[in-house]
Amino acid sequence: LWALNPDTPLEDYIVETWTLKKGFISDMVEKMTQTPDGYLWISSSEGLLRYDGLQFDLINHDIPDKGTPVIKMPHDILADDAGNLWLSVKEGVFRYKQGTFDFFPTGSIDGFPASSLGIDQSGVVYTGRTEGYYRFYNGAFVPVPIHRDIKEDITVNHTFRDNQGRLWLSAYKSGVIVRQDGRFIRVALKTIPGSYRVYCSTGQPGGKMWFGTDKGLVAVQGDKQFLYTTRDGLAD
Repeated sequence: LWALNPDTPLEDYIVETWTLKKGFISDMVEKMTQTPDGYLWISSSEGLLRYDGLQFDLINHDIPDKGTPVIKMPHDILADDAGNLWLSVKEGVFRYKQGTFDFFPTGSIDGFPASSLGIDQSGVVYTGRTEGYYRFYNGAFVPVPIHRDIKEDITVNHTFRDNQGRLWLSAYKSGVIVRQDGRFIRVALKTIPGSYRVYCSTGQPGGKMWFGTDKGLVAVQGDKQFLYTTRDGLAD
């Protein structure tokens, strides 16, 4: 979406819509990403879909090990720099590599996980869950001791990498955290008075970052922050 020219009206683009009436197999889409080979991957209520430009394929049946969880509505999907696809589900994380699925558990399951996925500038994949924050190391997801820098247990609900390669974390009750020089540092959203909760976040190629909170939408560009609320046209 960042690639759209803001000066070009949407009606000037060719827009296609797929629904249940038109043969699309799901009525709900959660996440999407694209791998370097051109495939579009979609997290849907029916499972994982792959789109090649002509048709959608449900690929749940490609999982070779029946003892692993079924991919049903992945909470997050991520394409890494090597072209592998990562899928976060309640029980852990799947990796789709060269046509094969591998499953990696991420500790105990206690309630509904946040299940975000992120990747740092060295290509290491991370996942944030209700029971902690993990990184992929030596073929397994291992806990990241964030509490050494942030003196509390946190629930990470979203992770993204900025244009400088830094990893940013949205922690539901703990605010915004950035991993810089090997340490985790809390970043205050100064435009919001008092306490707040962060629900989602993303970064743009130009360096601007966005954080969705219970007090409004915060844009961060360098050392400048802007808060957008219902007064600026946001829905209540």
